[in-house]
Amino acid sequence: MDSLPPRHLCIVGALWIAVGCGFLVETIAELIHGHFKIQLGFLAIPIGHGILVGRSSSRKWALFFAGVGLALTVGGSAWLAYEHRRDGTPLEAPDSTAAILSVALATAGFLYVLWVLTRSSHLPWFAQSTAAEERPSVKSLAWAVAVVAVSLASAVHLETRQVEEIHARLRPVSVRVRPCDAATGKGLNNISYQIKTPTGTDDSDLWSAPRVNTRFGSDSDGRFIDIFGAAAQSFEVTLGSDGFAEKVITISSESPSDRRIPLQPLKPAQAKSEDAGEKTQGPGLKRDL
Repeated sequence: MDSLPPRHLCIVGALWIAVGCGFLVETIAELIHGHFKIQLGFLAIPIGHGILVGRSSSRKWALFFAGVGLALTVGGSAWLAYEHRRDGTPLEAPDSTAAILSVALATAGFLYVLWVLTRSSHLPWFAQSTAAEERPSVKSLAWAVAVVAVSLASAVHLETRQVEEIHARLRPVSVRVRPCDAATGKGLNNISYQIKTPTGTDDSDLWSAPRVNTRFGSDSDGRFIDIFGAAAQSFEVTLGSDGFAEKVITISSESPSDRRIPLQPLKPAQAKSEDAGEKTQGPGLKRDL
């Protein structure tokens, strides 16, 4: 009898140990954050170890859970597809792509486990009389898989937690800005804007930058700028127009959905000075239309 299981059994055993370690890390992380949430998926660890050492009971449990998982995945996906088709609300990309890939990956994994554990060439490994767990090579393999899986799962969990905390601070922003002539109150047809962004290189500076898009539009009252997206804090926008002094406004998630911003007309001497300054100004984030 070989000291190590066949290649495909090594892969299946390692997969079960890795999945179990992922659930174990999540359970410990939830307890650290004060949430009592036990993930029973950590039971995959002894099942994976049992497959590596040749326990027939572990093979039976793996076949049972793989069969149940395959039935739930295929059945649940078929039901969700039927619900979306009946309601006439199909998933849109990228949600549909992510859903299809997740189902395909889970289905392929369950089918692979069932195929490996039912192959006749693999059955002798589970019928051996010598205890495989007494072999140092099997122990080393199981421990190596567990250590790598815990390390990777911990890194992924920390990264996911950080992203979730950052997204939790983001607030939706949707504001229509209408620059107008402060003297007459009429809308302007030639407007520009510049969104102030952090200049630091720290992660906090980068994450505090507004994640917004802009779109120009016009109606009978002149041109306007739609600013929409999300921001963790308020940010400044500089508005301008030919012949008018620039004005800085602050936008946040609590800003009114439609803001009319009066710009002061420039005197002839000021206008010439502004034009001279713009000719020597370097490239920036300014947009004109």
